[in-house]
Amino acid sequence: MRKWILLAACALAAQACFTVILDEETSATEDLPDYLKPSGDIIVVTGLAYPEGVDWTVSGLDNPGARLVMYMDKELKVNLSTDASEGVACTDPYLHFFSGGQLYSAFLSDGSSTLARNGVKMLQLEGRKYLLAVREDSITVRTLWENEGGRGFVSLDGGEKVFENQEGSIYKNIGENELGELCFFYSVPVKSSSGMLTQYHCVCGKENIQMDLPRELVNIFGFIRSPDGFKVLCRNEGNRMSYEMYDTSTGSSMLLFPPWDGQLTALSNDTPALFHACLTQPSGKVWNVIQIDGLHAVEWDGDDYALGFIRTGDGAAGILKSRTGEDRDLLIRGKLCDSLPSGYTVLTDKAVNISYDGYARIGLSSKTGGKALLWSEGKIDTLGFRGVVTGVYTLEREEEPAQESIRTTWPTDGRNHIFTPR
Repeated sequence: MRKWILLAACALAAQACFTVILDEETSATEDLPDYLKPSGDIIVVTGLAYPEGVDWTVSGLDNPGARLVMYMDKELKVNLSTDASEGVACTDPYLHFFSGGQLYSAFLSDGSSTLARNGVKMLQLEGRKYLLAVREDSITVRTLWENEGGRGFVSLDGGEKVFENQEGSIYKNIGENELGELCFFYSVPVKSSSGMLTQYHCVCGKENIQMDLPRELVNIFGFIRSPDGFKVLCRNEGNRMSYEMYDTSTGSSMLLFPPWDGQLTALSNDTPALFHACLTQPSGKVWNVIQIDGLHAVEWDGDDYALGFIRTGDGAAGILKSRTGEDRDLLIRGKLCDSLPSGYTVLTDKAVNISYDGYARIGLSSKTGGKALLWSEGKIDTLGFRGVVTGVYTLEREEEPAQESIRTTWPTDGRNHIFTPR
């Protein structure tokens, strides 16, 4: 039996939670629902569509015939094969990105890595690299790539290398600054007279800042930018290995947790700091908590996944995903929680779309191989494809990109401009 606590309203938790029951006979709408179309945001859904007879819940996502699709409201905008011979998309949901109204996909071959935009090849790199981030604006496309194995990376502005380190390992809370440049943190091993040490850096665009941290800070779990410096999620060797949030601008620490076994994960790139802790108490019970600058927002017993958590005006919001798959996924928003439909689950962080005011649209994938669903404030609509939802996004309607025909493959008539980074 899962237990969760919303600290702002512990006593109200049972009353606040309610169950949305999905009628198995719900009629399918071939595309996104009409009630979301007339005004407000454009709803964008990305997913992996599978043909009849293919059950990805048994054999996995990597199945013959799988296609990467993108819908904008009722229109199918992108429909790409994930066959290796095409070389523009794969079935890894974490290698699909939506930015600037475009669908980006990465593909790894034996000796290179390819980036495609709406199925058109636009960038090719030597070696097997995983795409970690894409940011498109009116001027350029910025990308961050990590070497297979997690050691070494390169950031690019179009085809130009912005920053590269072949020994560093990136912390995954990647953000951007006011100029739209990618900002991230990495660690790198260095030799010294006393042996191997670890250095920690922050990169914003071309700027690389090395952080000098006290030696007693060990087990660095992540960093968060602050107006005057950085906050470090770590354990303090001089404080009985307690968990702390160290502020580089003041040299002071905020004590977070006692020295139990576990880890902290930074979920935000700037302040106020949002992070997730998963710790094992001396009794052996697993305890999770989402904190905002050291204040508990949500906590629960057990090892359920935390997916898509963000800061909102009412605290924190996100998904608790059942690790065993036997329970329903839960949508947590401030003082309220919703049980999502039985028989469906949230596959990725990107399938969780929650605004700052707490409005939620959640992409749900069937556990039995059926059509995908969109959950929107308690309303449930069947989407127009059998498969899994890899992302749910919104665009302001006045910023809708120009209409294009459906791209089903990349062209070979001279328009596939591929360049190699210098």
